[in-house]
Amino acid sequence: MTDNKSNDTNSDGTGSSGLSGPPNTNNLCSQVRSTCRAWMEQQHEQQHVKINAKALRHVADRLQAHTAKQVVWDEEAWHYQPPIDWKRTIRHERIALYILALDAINFCFWPTERFEYADLASTLSRMAELDHKEQAMQPEEVCQNYLFSPASLANVTCQQMESLFAKHHPDSIVPNDMEDRCRLWNEVGKGLQQEAFGGSALRFIATAKGSAVRLVQLIFENFPGFRDCLVLPTSDQPQVQLQEGNRNSSSMIYFLKRAQICVGDLQAALSSSSSSSSQEEEQNDTQWTDMDQLTTFADYRLPQLLRHWGALEYSADLAKTVDACHTLVPGSDPEISIRAATVVAVEELVKLLSSSSSPSSYLSWTAVQVDWYLWQVGEKMDAAQELAPHHRVRTIYY
Repeated sequence: MTDNKSNDTNSDGTGSSGLSGPPNTNNLCSQVRSTCRAWMEQQHEQQHVKINAKALRHVADRLQAHTAKQVVWDEEAWHYQPPIDWKRTIRHERIALYILALDAINFCFWPTERFEYADLASTLSRMAELDHKEQAMQPEEVCQNYLFSPASLANVTCQQMESLFAKHHPDSIVPNDMEDRCRLWNEVGKGLQQEAFGGSALRFIATAKGSAVRLVQLIFENFPGFRDCLVLPTSDQPQVQLQEGNRNSSSMIYFLKRAQICVGDLQAALSSSSSSSSQEEEQNDTQWTDMDQLTTFADYRLPQLLRHWGALEYSADLAKTVDACHTLVPGSDPEISIRAATVVAVEELVKLLSSSSSPSSYLSWTAVQVDWYLWQVGEKMDAAQELAPHHRVRTIYY
């Protein structure tokens, strides 16, 4: 890494150059943008990933052609939805707990054959339905036997999780890294049991006071397994370190894939539940004003698709490694470059789409909507074996 030359910040809170001194310590999404862009602007010994501006313009044209079609979050109906005649607060509490449990372990499916995100979401949905008969008999509070209650998440064991997946996945497939997944469920359960949240996911969400950015920060602060950021190498510390605590380090890069996708999923799932209800109740837990501040959720499907379309170009060595399905080292320059390039590329796509959209456009693209659309396209193309391999990293972060 070269030294930074400036810590100046722009009026929007993003840094003008360099990785030091994240500009807005209260806006982690801003730090994702600024540190990823700074990484791409740095002069490394080898530039592992480049963004092809012309190809990116073609990608924007593809998306622009779909502005008449609303991006649907649960297009395939994989996710949990309780009966709509249940009390709204009960439905929303159960949905929010399901989403927190889902995104706590929403990572690294590729080592397990025939197990993808759809399998995770639908298997957990079946688990969420186990206590429905009991819940229907106590309509005023969430059933204590709900599998994703904070107490259940806090105390579940690895062996119990393995048994649940084996029983409720149609082919009895248990995903990899179950010890990590169990630890992450335990963290979420214990975090929600703190006095400030009183064992309630909705109370946790309400603490954000209608701000998606604030909710990302709350997830980051209360659930350690969501802290998807790195301390970058310096002259004193040549090794890249996974970040577990202080976020004021002068050499950090942020991605926050699962923290941000959790917020996106919560907003989409709760909004969907509200729109399907005939009850006229307040909907404050779905009305967030700053969803446009979230960035893309940097994982392996989006860069795979953007590379296929020519918007991301890998160096010869990196392309050889990825195409051979060899794993990259977590926190290595190539891995950071792929993820940072994905974040920056989607930010540029949002700018291109915003500049070409008419004021009356049916869909005003945000990074979240671009992510959902590209991810859905990438999933279908990958399933049809139309894409080259994606990069592989053993990690809990994506």
